[in-house]
Amino acid sequence: MDGPVVRNSRRLSLALILIALLVLGSTGSVIFYALTALAGRTDQIEKELTASAGRAALRALETRLGDINREFSHGDDIQNPRHGVSLFDWRVDDLCASTRLGVNFDIAFLVNEAMQSLAGCVDGRRISVDPTQAMGRAIAPIIRDISAPTRRKSVRTGFMHTSFGVAAIAVGSAWWSQADISGAPAIIVVGKRLDENLVKRMSRDFNIPGLRLVTDMSEVNPAAAVREPDGRIIASLAWTPRSLGKMALNEILPTVLANLLFLAVAFAAMIGAVWWAFQAVHDSNKKSAHAAVHDSLTGLPNRAALIAMLDGLSRQKDQEGSVIFIDLDGFKEVNDFYGHEIGDRLLKGFGAGLATLVSDQGLVARVGGDEFVVLLTGSAVKSSAHQLAAAAIALSAEPLRVGPHSLKIQASVGLASSSFENVTGEELLRRADLAMYEAKRRGGSNIAVYSHDIDAGMKKRMKMAEEIRQGIKNREFRVVCQPIVDAGDLKPVAMEILARWKRADGVVVAPEEFIKVAEEHSLIDELGKYLLEQGCAVAGAHRNLRFSVNVSALQMRSMEFLGVVDRTLQRFAIEPARLQIEMTESKILLDGTILRPVIDGLKSRGIQLVLDDFGTGYASIAYLRQFRFDGLKLDRSICSEVCKSVNALMMAQGMILVAKAAGLEVVAEGVENKEQANLLKLAGCTHLQGYLFGPPQEVTQGDWLNTGLLEAPAPSPKVSSRH
Repeated sequence: MDGPVVRNSRRLSLALILIALLVLGSTGSVIFYALTALAGRTDQIEKELTASAGRAALRALETRLGDINREFSHGDDIQNPRHGVSLFDWRVDDLCASTRLGVNFDIAFLVNEAMQSLAGCVDGRRISVDPTQAMGRAIAPIIRDISAPTRRKSVRTGFMHTSFGVAAIAVGSAWWSQADISGAPAIIVVGKRLDENLVKRMSRDFNIPGLRLVTDMSEVNPAAAVREPDGRIIASLAWTPRSLGKMALNEILPTVLANLLFLAVAFAAMIGAVWWAFQAVHDSNKKSAHAAVHDSLTGLPNRAALIAMLDGLSRQKDQEGSVIFIDLDGFKEVNDFYGHEIGDRLLKGFGAGLATLVSDQGLVARVGGDEFVVLLTGSAVKSSAHQLAAAAIALSAEPLRVGPHSLKIQASVGLASSSFENVTGEELLRRADLAMYEAKRRGGSNIAVYSHDIDAGMKKRMKMAEEIRQGIKNREFRVVCQPIVDAGDLKPVAMEILARWKRADGVVVAPEEFIKVAEEHSLIDELGKYLLEQGCAVAGAHRNLRFSVNVSALQMRSMEFLGVVDRTLQRFAIEPARLQIEMTESKILLDGTILRPVIDGLKSRGIQLVLDDFGTGYASIAYLRQFRFDGLKLDRSICSEVCKSVNALMMAQGMILVAKAAGLEVVAEGVENKEQANLLKLAGCTHLQGYLFGPPQEVTQGDWLNTGLLEAPAPSPKVSSRH
């Protein structure tokens, strides 16, 4: 049974509804009356404006005929194009020709002061009729008026009911040569019938829809009457009323009624608004709570949800947990090259696949741009975590179809497991994150399990990264050069620019150490630019030699690299054809789509590309064609074994044959004695490099123009390089 509060609320609601209906009814009546009156007044104004436009159309017709009459009445009597024809006959012919066209007038008479017809034309045909009979009784007073000496140069216009129909008439004196018309000027009468075509043209020009001529006196509209000069109505214009006011009323009336109805319903619904407001607040809070702990893109739990769960587990000391930290290698390149939309779809696809993989075994969260975390708890989580980590790598390795693109990415996975009695959940997450970076440092697409050594190594590399920043700033990095000689005459033809770093404290850091740290900490672009500038400065001292610069594939992910190369070569006045860029085999070569624009840009400039350390990395023979290399360098690990192992020599020969088939130059690295040099030359190497011809030195220390280390054998055909 309803209580008094509910009953009072109902009474109040009913009273409010009745008051609202009364107010709305009164308001609606006033609005409807005002709109109806406004529509009627609008229609009346529209009718008056249309009548005014009709009168303007008639006046325009009279004015145009008057101007045409003046043109014919005051023609230049010198212009007579036909020899032997009188000016009078020529003018009559001209009038008849104009009536045949019918554009400006279709009736023309030439009469004398006695109102006798001298010539007449209708629609191009000569006629012989009495003008007063053909044009009506109203023409005679006008002709007499024009014939008066004081009016002979004027033109009179008007409308008349002629035997040819209702027509606009213009009457004026023809001031041609008086020798043709007995000394007195003739009278020109031109007329234009108000036929259907003319009325349609007036309808179009003056925007009067449905305009027509009415001659039935019972239908004549005085507001747009056609009158003879004496004021007698002979016809009128009529049209189809547009009733714009009524049309507008019909258009807005449903909207007005709908608004009134809406106001009535809205007022009635106001009683329940409070309840709906509370419900909306409740739903909003629920959605906000969900959004606070879920990723908007993938729908997976976010970092906040993961941290909250880890905090809860930290209070359960008897629980064991494993955190699998997954980072998608190459996602940034995909995002930059294909755009954010494709990148987002890739993340959604991988997130959905990972969630399906984990199912109800644990929590899957997206904690960053391309970072996902899997949290497992319970007994035997270590073995389960290893299995899931391996499955995640396999999942990432499968090509993902996104629209027209088949995207290939890989995953670096870090794994950390512990009892929550020993570490907090946040610490466990940090350890898994460090392990993931270790997996990425090892080349990606592998699993790294956290250990204290990883922690120590990360701190060491972070310290070195900061030292690299300071070293670039303090110009601690320098370059040395090593000659590359022609295998035929052993003369230097190029030099390789190599980076060296001696810190301010005197410690020398190996390139394989600081280059890898620079790549890991996004310093390779800045360092590479600095070393390219140093290399170009050195190359300026040996303009007869080509020079090679080692470039990380990471530097070539962006088109900005081309701008850096262009500006540096211009600054040091180096021809692009002298520059060789050496690229070390890297996993980034596996997706040629990302590097393709930069490689094409380098090739178009005449810069040569050389694949360094061939035979040790990830590249296959197919990539020699795909990336359009000009040459390759056999890794020193292969070249150093050719004197010791027949297999190594055969392997080198096979690689050289493949390179020659592709039209590439082949440089043997790490040549340290004459026996190696001779074997590698016989195997087909076009160029040699190593300590036998000189160690890496500063330019001022090296004398490469006279090596004299080997006896030059007989010349052999050289494999042409692609330029």
